[in-house]
Amino acid sequence: MWTIVKVSLFALLFFCIAPLALAESKLAIIRVKDGVANVHSGAGKSCDVLTTVEKGDFFYCDSMAPQWVKVTTYKWVKGTQVSGYMRKSSVQLVENLKDEVKRKLILEIFIKQQQLADSFVSACRSKDSLRHRTAIRELEEYTDRKYSPVLEIFSGYFCKTKDTKLMMQFFATLWADNGSANEEPSFAMGRCFICHPALVLDIIKKIKNKDERLMIYDEIYFGLAIHFDESLDEKPTNKDYLRFKKMLDKAE
Repeated sequence: MWTIVKVSLFALLFFCIAPLALAESKLAIIRVKDGVANVHSGAGKSCDVLTTVEKGDFFYCDSMAPQWVKVTTYKWVKGTQVSGYMRKSSVQLVENLKDEVKRKLILEIFIKQQQLADSFVSACRSKDSLRHRTAIRELEEYTDRKYSPVLEIFSGYFCKTKDTKLMMQFFATLWADNGSANEEPSFAMGRCFICHPALVLDIIKKIKNKDERLMIYDEIYFGLAIHFDESLDEKPTNKDYLRFKKMLDKAE
């Protein structure tokens, strides 16, 4: 079972690459004491400053070097992202954070995403067009800058820790954001299910709302199809995909 929106997007996935999905790049934050770091045009302090990255902002580390690293930020200049160089001493890879720090970061983002999604739904029901435009802009921006990037970190964290409480918060965030065309939550759900299928199914069973449970199953189905490169228009052949799909079919 898949949602109609995601089925249509699936067909485009092989032709379109999200601009923020940088191959072999690492999600990072800054660790400078003053809470801001410069992105230079070249690997040197004397090179022009293209933009700055503030405390709490995500960016991608494209390559590591002894003193300077190449990065791509979320700062947009005339519709394009900014790539440049940052001192290595200022870069903290998110995947290398301690588990407790990583959990706090992920939890805060999930809660904020849920709040923004709830605000968007509330704005849609109102007759205030300005409120509606503001809500959708804030939700889309936060999704691009925070929520989507941290989902890969979340799946890795869950596979390592089996943190059921954080997974429940993820489910609540998914439900609040239900109807979004964003595929990243599906990818994360697929990765988590592959790591601990029985545990994920046990957590889903605790959800009382049937529609919410079915929505989560949809997310997993879609994530698995993408992970195993299975077409929706052809009979699946991958043995691992078929095994996981059978577990989901039985659970539903």
